Amino acid sequence: MRQIQLLGVSLVLAVAGCGGHSSITNPQPPPTSVTIEVRTAAGTPAAGADVQLASTVLVGGYLQVTYGSADNSGRVTFGSVAPNLYIVAASAGGNVAAETLRVTSTGPPVLPALRLVKPGAFRGRATLQGATQDDGVFVSSLAVFPLPLTETDPRGAFLLGGVPPGHWTVEYERPGFRSVQTVGMIASPGDTVELPAVTLVHAPPGNP
Repeated sequence: MRQIQLLGVSLVLAVAGCGGHSSITNPQPPPTSVTIEVRTAAGTPAAGADVQLASTVLVGGYLQVTYGSADNSGRVTFGSVAPNLYIVAASAGGNVAAETLRVTSTGPPVLPALRLVKPGAFRGRATLQGATQDDGVFVSSLAVFPLPLTETDPRGAFLLGGVPPGHWTVEYERPGFRSVQTVGMIASPGDTVELPAVTLVHAPPGNP
């Protein structure tokens, strides 16, 4: 099982004791184990499926992403999972599945089996403020595995495939412009959903 950390930006406030009193530190809830079950569209165990557990809330300035593979029973267990809101995603044979999972300090959460289905797609248009051509905007669906990624053509049009059913954040990025996020919903396997058009505005120098 592989684990990586994605660098994020966070603000940490340190509160010092005063008047000779010691600082008070709240104990962190202990980590727990999470078992994910993955099944094929036919309902059989998806042995060998790639599974990702990705946190969505920064801890210590990082987002954690852990990878594993389902065993012959279609299960994979992730150990030392700290309380957080996660996205669990699986992929095998061109099919995908994903679900949100909140881990708390009360014990291992219960998550229904992920059912692999045909991925859907988002399409739309992203333009650049003041530009004559709108190509080169990177469009991604955040925290979905594997990360769907595409870029716009000169007219700003894009088709972002590989997205499982559900509500997902879509991010638009290009150097020199402020990034934009929207939310789209894939209601059924294989759906292609039109997203509202967006415009990226110039970012001040040194402040993307």
